[in-house]
Amino acid sequence: MQASSTALLGLNKLRSEAREALVVPELKPTALMSVSQLANNGYTTIFHPYQEGVTVHDANSFSLTLKSPPVLQGCRNEAGLWTVPLKDEAAVSQHLDIDEAAMNVYDLPSTKEV
Repeated sequence: MQASSTALLGLNKLRSEAREALVVPELKPTALMSVSQLANNGYTTIFHPYQEGVTVHDANSFSLTLKSPPVLQGCRNEAGLWTVPLKDEAAVSQHLDIDEAAMNVYDLPSTKEV
């Protein structure tokens, strides 16, 4: 599948720069919206669990309160792609101030209980 052109979606609640979509004739519906493009234009996209859908919010229109730390955290790379670590290790975002991050420099062997 390949995009044949771009189109401006009729979603007037979004800023015009965020409404541009790729047209892929083999898909139904044929327009593909970019989450990265929404982020570039100041929107936060939330993918809800199960069949609860997805919501897009103006980044300045809400406050998010978390009950616990995230189970997975990633960042956006230089190519604009969202990445997450593939191992269960603490990930340090490229946007964090290094003074705010704790890193382990020791490799401690495990001990066998007797």
